[in-house]
Amino acid sequence: MTGENQIIVITGASSGIGARAAVRLAGSGATVALVGRDTDRLGAVAAEIEQAGQERPETFSADFARLSDVHELATRLRRRYDRIDVLLNNAGIHCATRKTTVDGNELTNQVNHLAPFLLTRLLEEMLTVRPGSRVVGTGSLLAEGVRPDDLNRTGLRWSGWGAYKASKQANALFALEFVKRAGADGPIATCCHPGMLKTSFGSESAAYRRFRKFLPAAFKPADHGASTLVKLALDQAGIAHPGAFFIEGKLGRTPRRLADRELAAELWDKTDELLTSSTSR
Repeated sequence: MTGENQIIVITGASSGIGARAAVRLAGSGATVALVGRDTDRLGAVAAEIEQAGQERPETFSADFARLSDVHELATRLRRRYDRIDVLLNNAGIHCATRKTTVDGNELTNQVNHLAPFLLTRLLEEMLTVRPGSRVVGTGSLLAEGVRPDDLNRTGLRWSGWGAYKASKQANALFALEFVKRAGADGPIATCCHPGMLKTSFGSESAAYRRFRKFLPAAFKPADHGASTLVKLALDQAGIAHPGAFFIEGKLGRTPRRLADRELAAELWDKTDELLTSSTSR
């Protein structure tokens, strides 16, 4: 797979599968733009790419806990590039305690769902410059429990994993609805479960740490998860199945909860409403 003449934006690129995917995509010849919160870590990934013989990629610092950062990121990307061929919405978090952002949203919902939704919409014009552009979301097979009428889960008993799973269902449903609204000539969106991986993700959860300790063989290297992102960014599979959900690089039977078109449409409208009220604060 070659990434020559491809401009690829990767969020969550400072560590984990985002960093591994960035290195591999740059090695394929793509121009990669690295997005993350930690400027030092972003710089380290950029240096690794440069040391491997590729052109040093540009880095863009943004904290998705602030929607103003998402707007500023989109502005900077529009100023720097004339188009985007692939947008990898990979940034994500899991929280052990409930937190509220400056925009008034539950943190997991904002970082994992609202921010990538907003970023994609803000960059949509850049994604339509050339045919065959793609939007890829990092999801999870754990995905379930999204409530479009209560995305911030104010009326629900909150749990870290409950909020995370709901946000991942939102990611999959976003891809489904995005494809419908973009039309036949618009960008292609997909979502994927990269596998259970040996990364720092989820390390703040005591239950998750115990699970990893007792079943270490179930967790694979970050490069394994990055393979799915790279495949959906460059391979024909990434455009052959619009709105599809891939599991560790393979197209299987999509769980019904991730293929509910009525729920996807409702989620889109409610997300738009929430973003309008959030950004007006």
